[in-house]
Amino acid sequence: DKFTMTFEIYNSTTKDLLLERYRIPSNTGFMTVPYRNSGKMRNTGWEFHTNTNRLIKAGPVTIDINANFGNNRNEILEMDEYLLNSLNSTFGYNNSEWLRRVQLNNPQGAIYGFKYKGVYQYNYDTFKNMTPDERAAFLAAGKTAPVAFNADGNLILDADGNPLRMRYNYTNDGSGKNYQFTGGDAIYEDVNKDGVINDNDRTNIGCGIPDLTYGLTVNLNWKNFDLTIFGTGVAGNEIFPTSFRTDRPSCNTYSYYWKNSWKEGQDNSKAKFPAANKWTQEAFSSTLTVFDGSYFKIKQIQLGYNLPKNLLKKVSLESCRVFASLDNFFTFSKYIGLDPEVTTSGGTSSGIDMGTYPTAKQVIFGVNLSF
Repeated sequence: DKFTMTFEIYNSTTKDLLLERYRIPSNTGFMTVPYRNSGKMRNTGWEFHTNTNRLIKAGPVTIDINANFGNNRNEILEMDEYLLNSLNSTFGYNNSEWLRRVQLNNPQGAIYGFKYKGVYQYNYDTFKNMTPDERAAFLAAGKTAPVAFNADGNLILDADGNPLRMRYNYTNDGSGKNYQFTGGDAIYEDVNKDGVINDNDRTNIGCGIPDLTYGLTVNLNWKNFDLTIFGTGVAGNEIFPTSFRTDRPSCNTYSYYWKNSWKEGQDNSKAKFPAANKWTQEAFSSTLTVFDGSYFKIKQIQLGYNLPKNLLKKVSLESCRVFASLDNFFTFSKYIGLDPEVTTSGGTSSGIDMGTYPTAKQVIFGVNLSF
């Protein structure tokens, strides 16, 4: 038993999933029922565990290393049609808004939004007033202006022969935002190549469910001292922080965003991010505001000391261990939010950071006594 390991694979189908707040006719006297059996889901994955028993032994020193790794994938197989539609939110073109999609034969936890392609470096009129040769040279140099291109990559012209200007949520009846992009605005991928960025251009831009979850524990013993280091982590998931606002400087966004944003009257050929004062850029769910959620967190470092037996006999104690512990002190992650260990209220909102207060760091001292 010096070294043991376990590897498991599973394929599990859950029937009669309990889903909450199912709407019913109001003439019953109620608007909803708390829960209803409404779905079927398949979970597939694997888990790997290792455990050691005095794996490394050198005189009075012993070291053990225990680890676990896991991967899970789910697929929605069946769901009540009414409930399926009610779980899918409708995009309202507002800031700090994300779009959920729960679809048959797809996993839950998908984040939908626009694909961010950069920033418009120049205004529309700058490009419009160029000659055809100047426009060709402009585009060949990789410069950008808010003009539309068709599926073949050719410039789209309007009825007057002018370049078609990219617009946001444009509607012929005037009921949309009808915003016209200009220099300093974000470039979102025009998926259907119609010159309008709207709900039809939203697509899957990430998933809140990690590809890998893992944990690691190291135990070291030397004479009467013991040291335990315990950590957990995830990899391959994305997070959309609803509190991320590119129009407001803050400690967690300044170095990431403001230093490289588009600025009026400056050379913006190397600008990576939109201007800070553009209302269209505040917090739309896009690949600009979806971040890698991978992290490794050392949850606990604990140092203990067991008092000698001959000393304990004098005070009629069987054992006495004093310890000091550092909890949640070290997190390794590229995530710009407060804490990559995001918790959400439900599975359909996986990977959505609602600004939850981060896990508190703690310094703990204690004594364990046995009589």
